[in-house]
Amino acid sequence: MHKRILFLSFSNLLYDGRTRELLRVAEDLGEVIAIVRNGRQVRSDGLAVFCSGNYISFIMLCIKSALKLKTIDILFCDNRMACIPSLLISKLLRPNIIIQDMRELYIREELHSLKGKVGCIFEGALLQKADIIICANMQRAEMTNRIFHPKRMPLVFENIRKLAYMPGFDVADVKKSFEPYLRAGRIRIISTAGCSVSRTTDKLVMAAAEYMDTVDLLLVGSSGKNDRDMITGLLEKRSINNVFIIDQLTEGNLKYLISRCHIGAVIYGQYDSNNKYCASGKIYEFLFEGMPILTSDNPPLKEFCEKEKVGVASDMYSLALKKILQNYNFYRENSIKFFLSHNSEQNRTRLIREIANLLII
Repeated sequence: MHKRILFLSFSNLLYDGRTRELLRVAEDLGEVIAIVRNGRQVRSDGLAVFCSGNYISFIMLCIKSALKLKTIDILFCDNRMACIPSLLISKLLRPNIIIQDMRELYIREELHSLKGKVGCIFEGALLQKADIIICANMQRAEMTNRIFHPKRMPLVFENIRKLAYMPGFDVADVKKSFEPYLRAGRIRIISTAGCSVSRTTDKLVMAAAEYMDTVDLLLVGSSGKNDRDMITGLLEKRSINNVFIIDQLTEGNLKYLISRCHIGAVIYGQYDSNNKYCASGKIYEFLFEGMPILTSDNPPLKEFCEKEKVGVASDMYSLALKKILQNYNFYRENSIKFFLSHNSEQNRTRLIREIANLLII
């Protein structure tokens, strides 16, 4: 079954693990022409095209590349930012199959910005044309099916992924740069939500502050100025000296830092459906390093922790941290058992098989 696939994504391959996984899925389905923003070279046969410009230049590159191709079998739209060029290309080339990854669950009535509402219009328009829709967990798939009434029930592709070191990764250089954050004899908690206050990072900071004698909290990721200022202001006001703010890291650097930590924090707000029914790949990035997790009380996170016994889900972060610290070996052993019995390859294989079966129908 040889298919010609145009894969469109405005995500950055250096930082977006789900895009990397979906690109691998596409490559197993056929010959891929990938247009990906700021990506590293992932193929050596000249089929990948990378865009480093703004959104308008991304759209123009997608259209220009599609016109050169003239025909494709499958159009693969990776997330909502690729919906506009996907809609245009679907009219130009009329692909046999449109696959749409709807990893987020944005509902127009819950959004306040004009940009967000307009994004929902284009995403909804493609949903009605798509032959195969992919969601990041069962809760989102069921809600998408109920709210948007697509052609068929969406497939589920969990954000199961393991971080990896790229060829040429220099551990010695990275080790030196992270030394200030790896204080000897400390229990390290890592969150990759940056300083996001909407994801309750301020509550996590206050919980860590209760354990200043033994615990360090590393906040990793890009942050808006207002959020960063609020967290730094909180640290100064409360004289909190065990919280470190670290900018967004590439995959290898993030893997190294996580591997030197002890607890992974996965936190979200519950102010809209997208956050309440979160589908976090951060869980797996932490578990695949054998780390217990501390999570907020969102339904998918709570269900996961209760089922797998790999951590504690609670909006009372201080009590959750206390429980993990008191039962650390129990949660760590279960985390190790989990990553030994799960892997991203199985996850991809399952999705490839489900898509392949639908392509035959």
